[in-house]
Amino acid sequence: MNTTEQIKSAADVAKAKMPALVEFYNANASKPVKKFADIATARKRCAALFPKEAAPAKAKPAKAAAPKEPKAPADRSAAIAASWLRPDVAAKRIERTSVKVKGETFDSVRKAFLALGLPLSVHIRFRMTLKANGSAVFEHEGKKYQFTVVEATA
Repeated sequence: MNTTEQIKSAADVAKAKMPALVEFYNANASKPVKKFADIATARKRCAALFPKEAAPAKAKPAKAAAPKEPKAPADRSAAIAASWLRPDVAAKRIERTSVKVKGETFDSVRKAFLALGLPLSVHIRFRMTLKANGSAVFEHEGKKYQFTVVEATA
């Protein structure tokens, strides 16, 4: 007897063994599989082949609040673009903090890091500390660099 003949409903799926589930799935799905990762996956995917009303309904406990979905990148970029329309946000974003390091003044912390050959991967975190304190020491490869905020320019 063919194993697909044994599975006539979603209730049969719940009782079927793995070989019967694989055969049933391959006979009824658009993309065949060699095997399933586990019996639960096999039963879930085979049950999905039946109409919704035929699938056994499992009572799920009520959730207090569904977690918020992260915004899609397009939504984030649109939100950032819209934030530039706010004058206070635009003014802060174009503001540059000049810094003095080793007697030389640079237009920004990034430009100082580039000129001194320091790793750019940490300059933003360091800039935040520098702006909060007015001055800070950055140590790299045994050398210490004393940064001091000179002024904020637009």
